[in-house]
Amino acid sequence: MKVLMLNTSDRKGGAAIAAQRLRQALEQAGVEVTMIVRDPLRGKPDDDDPGVISVSANWWSRAINRLRFLWERWVIFCHNGFTRRDLFAVSLADTGTDVSRMKAVREADVIHLHWINQGFLSLGDLRKIAALGKPIVWTLHDLWPVTGICHHAWECTRYQDLCGSCPFLHSDKPADLSRRIQQKKATLYAFATPHLVPVSEWLAEKCRESALGENLPITRIPNPLDTSFFSPGDQQKARTKLGLPADKTILLMGAARIDDPVKGFPLLREALAMLPAERKQELVCVLFGAFKDQTVLSDFPVAVDWRGTVSDREVLRELYRAADIFAIPSLEDNLPNTVMEAMACATPVVGFRTGGIPEMVDHQENGYLAPRNDVPDLARGIEWVLTHLARATLAKNAREKILRTFSIARVAEQYIELYAHVTIRDLS
Repeated sequence: MKVLMLNTSDRKGGAAIAAQRLRQALEQAGVEVTMIVRDPLRGKPDDDDPGVISVSANWWSRAINRLRFLWERWVIFCHNGFTRRDLFAVSLADTGTDVSRMKAVREADVIHLHWINQGFLSLGDLRKIAALGKPIVWTLHDLWPVTGICHHAWECTRYQDLCGSCPFLHSDKPADLSRRIQQKKATLYAFATPHLVPVSEWLAEKCRESALGENLPITRIPNPLDTSFFSPGDQQKARTKLGLPADKTILLMGAARIDDPVKGFPLLREALAMLPAERKQELVCVLFGAFKDQTVLSDFPVAVDWRGTVSDREVLRELYRAADIFAIPSLEDNLPNTVMEAMACATPVVGFRTGGIPEMVDHQENGYLAPRNDVPDLARGIEWVLTHLARATLAKNAREKILRTFSIARVAEQYIELYAHVTIRDLS
């Protein structure tokens, strides 16, 4: 069986990381997998991957793809009242690259979509792919495939019926851009029926509630993780390697962009400020990921060590091993890779009870979950984990949960079963 995966990037962002891990899991199970991406990560000689095909192979295609990205942002900017607010909270898929004539697409038995936004594939491009008559599987890393234009709906429920008067466009028009894109998606799905694969049960329920997803086939399959790599290790050795203090309590947080509003970083700051004075004195908050505005680190309530973007997965593993606790104050999240990685390294997790996080973190068994937006309880959760008499048990439970639920072999098996199902359905 030949599977073709499509994702905007091959390594940048949570969806790209999850797609690559799934590709590796499938290849270990004997499935032939190729990826087509717009943004390949290059820089070192060993970055070249023969299994990844880029549509940005030369300066001309890179320039055109850059213009596609900028055009979509410009259209959004014009529709939201010429403000940058929420500029990247939505995507239109009104421009992209026609990959339907590429050899890898033509030879594939199954087309597997992941995150295809920001000018990589348009809805028209997806229709051309669908016209080839191949079964389409679509892994959902956020809500975009079943909304009008937003990636996270937050408190808005319009995607459950008719989009319009979109809060992300600051619009009061019922027939605005969000509704028009929603209707285009409905037309596409009527032409070709993708099999949706939300990676969390939370997202699966959102799909079932949506006007676009309620009549589509849905199978929930989580992301896989290489638990032989992300594994427990000696905490003091990890701290020595990273130059972290041996005698401090380390709280770790990380994201592609830490100050993305959905990641809830200001709430973590508030929670840390609520900790007892003696706890704050002994605590170091280690951060990895990008900041749009680094001034948010000024006057931080505890010592802070910002590591920037970490692309070396060995360094990332050592950060998890070095930490006493991993914090994820996200207000809405699907099935975060960071939570999975931390728990696989036997690091307990504290966060809010939102999105797919409760499907990984079991309250007071391998971590602590506070009600969404409840900052005082988040602070209590941090203190609860750090003072727990059986912290070794918390760590053991965290590791076992990941082994039981998110192992490479188990997830690959589920996808192979799904590929067989959609292929048979397509032939019938």
